[in-house]
Amino acid sequence: MGDEIQLRIVITRTDVDLAELSTDLILTTIDLHSFADNGVLIQPLLTETDIDSIRKVIGRVRRQRHRRALTNELLWFFAPALFLRNFTAPSEEGMIAALRDRMIEAGAIERERMSSTAFTDTLAVPHTMTMNYHRTAICIVVNETPMRWGENRVNVIALIAFSAAGRTTFHAVFDQFVGVFSGRDHVQQPVRKAVDFPTFIDELVRGIEN
Repeated sequence: MGDEIQLRIVITRTDVDLAELSTDLILTTIDLHSFADNGVLIQPLLTETDIDSIRKVIGRVRRQRHRRALTNELLWFFAPALFLRNFTAPSEEGMIAALRDRMIEAGAIERERMSSTAFTDTLAVPHTMTMNYHRTAICIVVNETPMRWGENRVNVIALIAFSAAGRTTFHAVFDQFVGVFSGRDHVQQPVRKAVDFPTFIDELVRGIEN
């Protein structure tokens, strides 16, 4: 397997508490399927079929690691208290004011002037005019019924309070975020399925991965 696997421990007993093993992968000649999701049953003399099975699990572990890392990255910018579903306002200005107040209540920003920007056909990104916050925070609205925003009708509004620190990380995440909500055809599934904060994060991760 080359450097795809690092051998951590060899166990030659059967009286082992699998819950105490912290490895990503368990290769075993004893069927542990009902006890360990990350176990791969192999023959005492390794076969090509065994190698294929191991490589499939390695791929799954890598995807899971990437998903966890991406989720943690998103949670740095998004928070449950700043997620709104089917939240309406009579105008752009009314929406910006309501989201700004929400951000102030959450301690993410202080009162200041906001810009009003429609970023794509389905996504509006109003934001603070300064970058003097200790971390970037996003108040997100996901609406099944679009609202008028300038010349567009948007389903997603993301009010952003910028921080100068960590701009590189934020720009990478933001580019991917915009990609998920980049067009009318792509936006329908995440808008329909993001019924609460956990499902919003799940849909955002799924959209970024795809």
